[in-house]
Amino acid sequence: MLRAVLTAIFIFCFSILHAQPLFHFKVIASDKDTAALHKLINYRNILSDSVSSKKELALVFNQLYEKGFLLSALDSMQIDSTHLTAFIKLNKQVEWAFLSKGNVSEDLLNRINLKTNSFIEKNFYYKEIKSIEEKLVTYCENNGFPFAKIWLDSIVWKENLLSASLMIDKGKLISIDSIKVDGDVKIANAYLYGYLGIKPGDLYNESLIREINKQVDEIPFVQQESAAKIIFNDDKASIILQLKNRNASKFDLVIGVLPNNRVSGKVIVTGQGSLDMWNVLGRGERLTLSLDKLQPRSTEFKSALQYPYLLQQPFGINLGFEINKNDTFYIDVKKEIGLQYLFSGRNYIKGFVRNTSSSLLSVDTFEIKQSHILPSQIDLSVTYYGLEAAYEKLDFRLSPRKGWYLFASAAVGNRKVIRNPSITQLTDLNEPDFNFSSLYDSLPKKSLRYELLAKADKYTSISRTQVLKLSFQTKSLIAPDIFQNELYRIGGHRLLRGFDEQSVYASWYNVFTAEYRYLIQRTSYLFLFADFAYIEHQLPNNFYTDFPKGVGAGLTFQTKAGIFGVSYAVGQEKENPLQLRSAKIHFGYINEF
Repeated sequence: MLRAVLTAIFIFCFSILHAQPLFHFKVIASDKDTAALHKLINYRNILSDSVSSKKELALVFNQLYEKGFLLSALDSMQIDSTHLTAFIKLNKQVEWAFLSKGNVSEDLLNRINLKTNSFIEKNFYYKEIKSIEEKLVTYCENNGFPFAKIWLDSIVWKENLLSASLMIDKGKLISIDSIKVDGDVKIANAYLYGYLGIKPGDLYNESLIREINKQVDEIPFVQQESAAKIIFNDDKASIILQLKNRNASKFDLVIGVLPNNRVSGKVIVTGQGSLDMWNVLGRGERLTLSLDKLQPRSTEFKSALQYPYLLQQPFGINLGFEINKNDTFYIDVKKEIGLQYLFSGRNYIKGFVRNTSSSLLSVDTFEIKQSHILPSQIDLSVTYYGLEAAYEKLDFRLSPRKGWYLFASAAVGNRKVIRNPSITQLTDLNEPDFNFSSLYDSLPKKSLRYELLAKADKYTSISRTQVLKLSFQTKSLIAPDIFQNELYRIGGHRLLRGFDEQSVYASWYNVFTAEYRYLIQRTSYLFLFADFAYIEHQLPNNFYTDFPKGVGAGLTFQTKAGIFGVSYAVGQEKENPLQLRSAKIHFGYINEF
């Protein structure tokens, strides 16, 4: 122990004795106030040696030259073993006598908003000239001249006055010949022309060329094997993409095992299946189909088609169709057509027209005869006109570790009430003169309604194996009168876990989710979650609010056959406290192809 202590003391003392002394560096103005000089420069005054101080002196002169003191010079220098003092003669700042346009056209100068007469008797700044050169070169590169060169010519000095002329050599005018794909990839040229914004015959545009690799990386169904290559041949440029297929299409299946609230000791099995297919026709299109059996006598079918880049432009058409049979009560049908403006990846804005109709399958005529009141569900049709936008920036869509997903939609429409013959043709034997069709008279023929939806997902990487997902979703139907079959239905595996599928009715809902994931592999992880919600629904003579919540845990794991998952969740609402015997279990499977 004593030997170790003595050794440490010896090493410490030796290092002090042999430590290299610090070197002091100072700059002084020989012809002006030193304080004025120091306002123009920044430098380190404590350095390791004389070599470092001379390098620092060179950086000082670079700063002076950039600020127009091209005539500054080293007047003298004092140096010893620990100090270097530089005396600098600053001289006058260089000014422009004039800057002529040379052979640069007036039109080109106007394109970059440059007026050469503004340089007369103006201080010279190197960065300003550099900026002019960069603007001219950039404009040329983006308008068919990728080999343009800019320089100053006819430079004349007179004391501290400088005059010069701009000169340009544009080189050959280059246009795009083709975009070629190397690799066994089924992808139409029309899609690439529209997606990249580049097509044969276009003038060469460097700003678009530089975005190619980033844009191709964001195509879901292809993967780059190497960076894009540009081949020039005379006055033509060809773009070569080396691509291979990437699994983007997927089949998704979720099986739920839920307690049967009507029959003690029994369970209900629900199923949700979806098919998401990309680029089947080779034109970048996307087709989604889903079939959900969420309740014993309820079925929901959804389909959507996105067809991008019509006529090689960044516009796509979107078609949607949904049908939802809710037990034996009513059937909802949604039809939508939209026009998208497409950005890179899955980002877009869209205008749409959507028709929603709801038709009663059965009517409690006995209750209507007794009460002379319309039921809480009615036949209706609403045509919405709206806008929506989506933004996605995730590092890996299937199991993100960081990034954002944002979605927003707003729509306005008119509801039209449809009179049901099963009601209007009723006859009350006790009041034979009563006209049941008059029950609809108190309802406006058309009723304006607004629908707002917003969603945000944030993924944060806590460490290499830990991820935190925070989500918020809100949706609201704003209208003077709302019937039960107009309410949103949430709850279940997709939104507000721990509840029966689509068992929570709301005209306005807000759901916040916090989910912690512990990664085992890229797509395998354990997770804990908590869903918190606030809901409202306002029916005729019935206003209801609640704060339902759900908590649970699960596991997702990757195998050669696909991704499997299992989750366990329990929920709590106003009438139903948290009970483990009411837990919901879901089994999931995802296969990419």
